[in-house]
Amino acid sequence: MKEMVFEWLICILCASVLMIIHEMVKTAIYLLQKRRMHQKAAFSHSMWAVYRYIDPIGLILAVVSNVPFSKPFMFRVRDKKTNLVMGISGFCILVAVFAFCICSLHFDLFGLDSILQQDPNCLWAKGVVLAGQYMAILSFGMFVANLFPVSVFDMGLIVAGTSAKKYLQIIKRDAVIKMLLIVVLLLNLIAQAGYRLLDVLV
Repeated sequence: MKEMVFEWLICILCASVLMIIHEMVKTAIYLLQKRRMHQKAAFSHSMWAVYRYIDPIGLILAVVSNVPFSKPFMFRVRDKKTNLVMGISGFCILVAVFAFCICSLHFDLFGLDSILQQDPNCLWAKGVVLAGQYMAILSFGMFVANLFPVSVFDMGLIVAGTSAKKYLQIIKRDAVIKMLLIVVLLLNLIAQAGYRLLDVLV
């Protein structure tokens, strides 16, 4: 029971960090683009209010299905280029986190394997290894989930950045797209694919 609670805590911590990184990068791009265009940002909160990026439902899904969802700042972006760059950046940061975690685990960059061989009960070493595994699997899960063209997801931003007409269509079909995503989550398809990929790469 203690090990299960320990894993849940690590999972929740990793999901929170991933949500913050994912949304902070996109918010920074939004603010930089606004500054470049000499426009005022459409929200009053600081981008450093990191608790605003953490979605409670996303944390529950992270533990249950290893597919977290972050909470974006509710700003409206009318510039197509900004939408496009934000959407692509969201995907890129998830790929970067996944690649870093896989390299860390595969090449044992922090020398944790030798520590665990000497002391299998070393709690902090186990925690770091577990965190690396969860960051990899959660970033994969978030990447796949964001491929669904939900209006506020990365793919939705990319669609908004390429065609206003297509973006309007996915808004109209938002309920259907979300239902399809829920079915995929219930079948645990994303997590299964993620763990298989982790086994192959690590």
